[in-house]
Amino acid sequence: MIFSYSARDEYGKLVAGKIKAPSRETAISLLQKRGYFILSLEELEEGSFFEKFFEFFKRIKKKDLLIFWRQFAVLLSARIPIDRALKSLYRQTRNQNLKEALSGIISDVEEGVSLSNAFAKYPYIFSNFFVSLLRAAEISGRIEQTVDYIASYLKREVSFSRKVFNALIYPVAVVVLFVIIIIIMTVFVFPQLSDLFKTSGVKIPLITQIFLKAGNFLVSWGWIIILILIFFIICLINYFRTKEGRTLWSEIQLKLPIFGELFRKISLIRFFQGVAVLIKGGISIPTAVEMAGGITSNSVFKEASFEIADGIRRGESFSNLILAHSDIFDELVGSMIAIGEETGKIDELSEKVSQFYQDEVEATLSTLSELIQPIIIIILGVFVAVLIVAVLWPIYSLVLSV
Repeated sequence: MIFSYSARDEYGKLVAGKIKAPSRETAISLLQKRGYFILSLEELEEGSFFEKFFEFFKRIKKKDLLIFWRQFAVLLSARIPIDRALKSLYRQTRNQNLKEALSGIISDVEEGVSLSNAFAKYPYIFSNFFVSLLRAAEISGRIEQTVDYIASYLKREVSFSRKVFNALIYPVAVVVLFVIIIIIMTVFVFPQLSDLFKTSGVKIPLITQIFLKAGNFLVSWGWIIILILIFFIICLINYFRTKEGRTLWSEIQLKLPIFGELFRKISLIRFFQGVAVLIKGGISIPTAVEMAGGITSNSVFKEASFEIADGIRRGESFSNLILAHSDIFDELVGSMIAIGEETGKIDELSEKVSQFYQDEVEATLSTLSELIQPIIIIILGVFVAVLIVAVLWPIYSLVLSV
């Protein structure tokens, strides 16, 4: 069973999130062991496999979410009541899945359900990150400011994701296109030339023989290879959905040459950006750290965030705990967070750390983009030359023999 909770820790700070427990009593006991004074605890319904499957197709783009939270923030800043603001957003939105969710949220709010619990019913659109911020905002009475924080967070996230996508789309598209051309040539062109070469008696070069044999093999066994590949991909996806698989994939990502460092910095950006927004939204530091680890979508960061959060609850220093995980956090990060602890401005320093790494990643992507393009052109040029030689060499020999 999964429960959503809101509480105050031993220092009186607001905490909110989810906890997994076999019963309500166990959930209360686990939260009390953390030193929490529970304000609310509600069981969340877990959907069936088919519900989760269909919910996957109901997810909406970050860009649409950004527009929603921006408009929501503007309406609230104009002192428009929440129910009227939601109705206005319902009329304006063009995304059908978001429209359906807003319809349900409006009905719940009018029936007296809290805003956070109404949003929590649509986890495929509004993640635990947003719901926890809203839950804390309801307790502190800072809904307007929190919605504004969410809009600002999404604006930076969408902008950054677009830059990463634009930097990588060209090389990926070129490689995919070239692979498609190779398959077409191997499967359709070379088998057509095979009979011509055999009947002519012309000596076929080794490179042409390789393409001919590859083409014949794909024609004869291609459908079996496709089925095996599909089966293999399904098994791989299922494995990487397990806890062990997610951890392995996260470790592989971080250890990749060149790109491993890039993935690490992207996770750092999301982690500290999340910490900053959550603390500004009224979430306590340990809870903010826990939730920010989940935002990274990297199991290594997630596990580290749980350990750091537990350490903070025990009274240890946030900066020292970060330095203890030197495999993913740089010394610079620990130093900046230490300054934040001394000044009481961890949220501002976390934001600066996020911006620092964002500038670094953008510079790295720009450099990689400039380096990758000529490298890809050279490699593709070599392959195209080999392909042309494989086709034209035997044809040239055939012409000379006539």
